[in-house]
Amino acid sequence: MGSEVNQALLIDSNSIAALAKYYVPFDANNQLSTFIQGCFEEEAIVLIQEVWQEIEGVAEIKQALPFLSQKMAKPSTVAPSMAERAKEKWSNPKVCKKLGAEKFKYEVGKYINKADFYLIALCLEQKHSKPGKPFTIVTEETVKPDKKAFKKIPLICRDEGIECINLIQMLQRLGVDVEFKLPPQ
Repeated sequence: MGSEVNQALLIDSNSIAALAKYYVPFDANNQLSTFIQGCFEEEAIVLIQEVWQEIEGVAEIKQALPFLSQKMAKPSTVAPSMAERAKEKWSNPKVCKKLGAEKFKYEVGKYINKADFYLIALCLEQKHSKPGKPFTIVTEETVKPDKKAFKKIPLICRDEGIECINLIQMLQRLGVDVEFKLPPQ
C-alpha cells in the first residue's frame, strides 16, 4: 500500500458501488483493483457483514472487484443500547413527528438492521473501547438533509465526533497513485 493508514476505514455499500462503477473501469493501468484488494486484505479498508449483504448480488461490483467475498466480511455485533441511541439521536425529528408512533417504530426496526446503523455503531463502540484506534467511515453521502426517518451518515458522524470521508479522500489517504482514462467519445 501507499502511505500508512493508522485508522481502519469502514466503507459503506454506496462507496463500494461507486468504486466499482466510476473508478476501477477507468484505471488506465489496471492497478486500482489490485491496490484496493491489498487494502482489504491488510484491513486498512474493512468490509462488514451488513455491507456485504447489501452488495453481494450486484453484478457491477462482482465484475470490477471480484476479490470481495463473504469470507472477507467481518462479523459486526453492537451493544443493544446502540438501537436506543439511534432512535434518540440519529433520527430526523421533523420527519419522525409526521410519521406517528407506529410508523416510527417500524422505521427504527428497519434502520437498526441496515449497514449504515452498524457502521456508525461500530465506530462509536471502537471510539470508546479503543480510543487510540478509531475507525473512519467512507461514504459518498452528502450532508444535505433528506426526508427520511434517519439522518445521513455524515450528519450523524459530525454529531457523534466520528471521522467521515469520501472516496477521493480515502484514495488520497491510502496514497493511491492511479492514472484514469476516459473512454473515447
